[in-house]
Amino acid sequence: MSSNDLAHPLPDGVQERASLTSSELLQAAAAHKAFLDGRPNGRLFAFKGVSLSAKDLSNLTLSRAVLVGADLSAAKLTGSVFDLADLFGSNLTGADLRQASLCRADLRGANLMGARLSDAVLRGADLRPGQLVFWLGRERRLRARPATLAGADLSDADFEGADLSQVDLSGARLHGASFREAKLFAANLSGADLSGADFTDAKLKGAILDNARTAGAVFRHADLRDAELRNVRLSDGDFEGAQLYGAVTRDSGDRLPDRIEEMLTRHVLWITSNGAAGERLSLDGETLDGLSFDACDLRGAVLRNCSLTKASFRHSALPLANLSGSRLRGADLDHASLLGANLSSADLTDARCTSAVLGPMELLDAEGRVSGRRWPADLRGATLTGADLRNADLREARLEGADLTDCNLYGARLDRARLE
Repeated sequence: MSSNDLAHPLPDGVQERASLTSSELLQAAAAHKAFLDGRPNGRLFAFKGVSLSAKDLSNLTLSRAVLVGADLSAAKLTGSVFDLADLFGSNLTGADLRQASLCRADLRGANLMGARLSDAVLRGADLRPGQLVFWLGRERRLRARPATLAGADLSDADFEGADLSQVDLSGARLHGASFREAKLFAANLSGADLSGADFTDAKLKGAILDNARTAGAVFRHADLRDAELRNVRLSDGDFEGAQLYGAVTRDSGDRLPDRIEEMLTRHVLWITSNGAAGERLSLDGETLDGLSFDACDLRGAVLRNCSLTKASFRHSALPLANLSGSRLRGADLDHASLLGANLSSADLTDARCTSAVLGPMELLDAEGRVSGRRWPADLRGATLTGADLRNADLREARLEGADLTDCNLYGARLDRARLE
């Protein structure tokens, strides 16, 4: 996305440059220092869409600089000062920002995927989504682009009071970082290492923390309403006074047998490493009657031909899981996510599946981007006699040969479902 597509007002004097030579960069930085000091010949460091990829800007003072839409990917920015800088929509992927200061910097819509920010200070920084401009015919429209810190190293960084609403922090290393009083509304912290991090008084309403590591983390008085904490043990961290109304959490009394808990731990590692480590959970043909898998992340798990009578999967994540041929009579799958799951020939007699999601799974390509292909949930030949599927999402589901006798489908979505 070019900088011309960024919906962001700019101050006077901003230059549009494709790139700067190392000599020009140092001259501009010196002029900016003079500008900050109020000396003659000072000039604001202000460029739109400039490429500084892999450049060395370490230990420079660029407070209040304007680098809207700049390409700073793989740049060396260690110890640099960007306080109050305008980095709206900038590309900082893989940048080295260790010990840098970005207090109250505008980082809306910025991409910091894989960046190194250990010991950096971002107090009061703004990482909310940025607005992008696109045209539909002659009509100008805006689209939000969330900032991303996926996979970034934020160990011991200071985000106190920063706004990280809707930011992607999935898989990031936040060990020992401070997010006191930070805003993380609807942020994605799935699979992140939050060990020893401080979220005291943070706003995490609607945030996703599935599979996050929370050993020693502090969430005192944090707002975690409607947050998702699948596979997270609240006992691992300090949640004293936290608001958890509507949050998806594992109940302390829902511990599975030790062997399965160990398998679940390895499955979490398999998920968070994209299959590079850990091991997919596989329980083929086992008897698991009455067990509670509530609020567990079991995506991709193999549970073929299992006996799961009256087992509970409330609010569990089971996208692309294989439950074919399993006996789930009287099981509780309320609000479970079964996108693209295989339930062919499964026995779901009298099962509770209210508000369950059995729609198609969007498949990703090798680069992790949406491929445009969708994998439908498979319920071919399943027995759903007396099952409660009120308000369930069955769009595009394959239901050929399924027994729907006395099945309650009130409010269910069956758009493009295949029934014959």
